[in-house]
Amino acid sequence: MEYPESAHRKNRKRFSSGWGSLVIVLLLLLAFTLFPSFGNLIYRHLFFPAFRFVWDYTIGLLPFPLVLLVIIALVGGFIHAIIKSVRGQRNILWMLTGWLASWVASFFWMWGFHYACPNLMTYTPQQLRTADYHAWALSQAAELDSLRRLASGTLDDELPADSLRQAVKRVLREHDWPLSGAPEVHALRDGGWIRRLGIAGIYLPYAGEAYTSATFTPLARHFIMAHELSHAYGVTHEGEADYVAWQALRTSPAPALRYAGALQLFMQLRGALRAQHDSLWRHVVQQTPRLVQRDIELLRLDNGRYPEWRKGLGERVNDRYLKLMGQADGVATYDLFLDMAWQELHSSPSHEQQP
Repeated sequence: MEYPESAHRKNRKRFSSGWGSLVIVLLLLLAFTLFPSFGNLIYRHLFFPAFRFVWDYTIGLLPFPLVLLVIIALVGGFIHAIIKSVRGQRNILWMLTGWLASWVASFFWMWGFHYACPNLMTYTPQQLRTADYHAWALSQAAELDSLRRLASGTLDDELPADSLRQAVKRVLREHDWPLSGAPEVHALRDGGWIRRLGIAGIYLPYAGEAYTSATFTPLARHFIMAHELSHAYGVTHEGEADYVAWQALRTSPAPALRYAGALQLFMQLRGALRAQHDSLWRHVVQQTPRLVQRDIELLRLDNGRYPEWRKGLGERVNDRYLKLMGQADGVATYDLFLDMAWQELHSSPSHEQQP
């Protein structure tokens, strides 16, 4: 017969494993932060590629979005902890905090240690002037005009998932990024609720998959999916994820994808210019080809169909999350995509790949 006191001690020992795992994670996180090259070798080049391969070719082969398993595990574990606590008259706070600690530790083992590893690329902040943005935007408008004509009639075509994955891998391989596995990105038929949360896409480490909303048009969705696939391979910097998505699309043999990548860059350029000089922004709008401007308006109207339930909430949550993960600039890291694209286009002309 087991006395209640001994059962209580056994339960505390069992659930303290969550805290033990978290302590190990925090020690490793400290070591990787102090010695990024060590984290780059141990985690990014050894542990994560092995984990990525095993996960993608076992659990990842299940024929449904794995977020369903995550929800079941999350709710089931929570209920299990409460039931065990109530039946054994045990410390529910200890059990629930141990359960939470195990989830936090799992986040880092499954993906989060990448935040302590070096970024994809080194680049020099460009300190672009307003005139630079203006000239660049006009140049992009002219390029979009020809791309739009080439892509006519194919803008609604869906790209096979593996083709998009290979395009992302090609860009990462150019930067000597370790690659393994075949992560998925799902366009969920969610009725737009992901967008109403203020999220375009998300990589979920617990599922080893990325998700976006099927309500996005292909013109917008392909860029989002490429962005999230870069996260699946371990890219944590948001500006770099945009850069990888842009490069993957702009070097594609498909005109519609080249147009989609160029259009995303152009819209960000126009946004940056508008924040600096309203009259120059208006000039760029006037010089934007008619069909390109129509596509931008259609994207804007499509976004308006799914307003956030609480405006700005998604961005604020993302900003705090990124800062918690050590990215001091928070959501401002997205803006660095323009610096990276400028450097790519102007410092190495040989990289201008023409399909």
